[in-house]
Amino acid sequence: MNTLNTKTIDLKTFTLYSASLFFLLISVYLFTYRGFPLSQDSYYIFDSAESLVRRGTFDLTYEFVDNFRVLANDNDPWTRSRQEPLNIVLVAPFYWLGSQLSGVGTVHVMWLFNVLMSAFVAVNLFWGALWLRYPVKVAWWGALIFGIGTLLWTYSRFMFREPITTFFVLWGTFSAIYVHRHWQTGHFPVKGLLVFV
Repeated sequence: MNTLNTKTIDLKTFTLYSASLFFLLISVYLFTYRGFPLSQDSYYIFDSAESLVRRGTFDLTYEFVDNFRVLANDNDPWTRSRQEPLNIVLVAPFYWLGSQLSGVGTVHVMWLFNVLMSAFVAVNLFWGALWLRYPVKVAWWGALIFGIGTLLWTYSRFMFREPITTFFVLWGTFSAIYVHRHWQTGHFPVKGLLVFV
């Protein structure tokens, strides 16, 4: 039995479902929002974003816990962040915005990034399911369950890189499924290969 949807949805329906999912998840995530660091990774991301905004480098500025310093070959402390630069680059605008707003903590504004990113990942699950031709309601409910029934909700509360990783893994998976389906029918899956790359 083929459960795939052969109809396309109009832009208004697509936008309505996407926006309702996004704002519903943001509301749930903000209800449990923490807004303070949990681990050294969070401190390093904050520190590197601060350095990127103020000095244009990824160098670490602060020393949070002495025993987390790693010595380089010449016994000098590392000045570069241990985090991948993509997360730091994506978080830097939130740091800048927090530093411009008076009466609001920079850390608190910066921690909103994962609230938005986690909701965006769930919306991307919805979009990917539609791209794979699942019915609209199945795609929407699946994305909602993914957003509130998995660790995505937990990661929305902290400054970790997992939501960004999930975004790329999600689209890699969608591309693999798309390519597999089209190769079975004898069509060359150009779109799926381009998204995968």
